[in-house]
Amino acid sequence: LISVEKQIEFCCHLARGSLDPNEPLMYEYVKFVVDFKYFTHVPTPSCNGFESAIARAFRSATEEQICLVATVRLVTPQFLK
Repeated sequence: LISVEKQIEFCCHLARGSLDPNEPLMYEYVKFVVDFKYFTHVPTPSCNGFESAIARAFRSATEEQICLVATVRLVTPQFLK
C-alpha cells in the first residue's frame, strides 16, 4: 500500500465530549487525510527503552523512517454564534 499510494482519505463519525462523564457525547462527521512521509534523519522515539517488534520489522536497512501525518477536519463546518 505505501509504495503504491501514499495518501489515504476516509470519513467517519468521531465522538466528541468533555471530561465530565455526565455530559452526553456528540458525534461529528469528520474527514481524515493521512499521508505517509519518508525521512532519513528522524530521531528514534524513546518509549522508556521499549521498541515494539512491529516497529523493528518495518525499519529498513538504510534507517529510513516512515512518519504518519494526519489532518482531521469537520465535513460540515460549525459557525460561531
